[in-house]
Amino acid sequence: MESSGVLNWADVPDSATPLYNFTANVSVPGPNIRLEDLKFGTRVPYKAGENLYNSREVGVSSSFDVKPGQQVVVGKTNATGKDGALILVLSARIVE
Repeated sequence: MESSGVLNWADVPDSATPLYNFTANVSVPGPNIRLEDLKFGTRVPYKAGENLYNSREVGVSSSFDVKPGQQVVVGKTNATGKDGALILVLSARIVE
């Protein structure tokens, strides 16, 4: 599976809004859901001047099993260099 889009990021103008990309190989080898080679990446904006924004690339990569309906903290990365962090939390369910 693959998904991409726009993240809701506080305190940045629309011109600096970060985009994300999410990919994973998904399988259901039994009662659990397997996410293999999961990759989540984005370019996080930070203020570089009064009206100037730069960005840095951050991301999380992992492989894991999840029970249907269970929430899993996949990873955490320092996103802004300050007190901020990007935390990826997923929940999965089987849809028939």
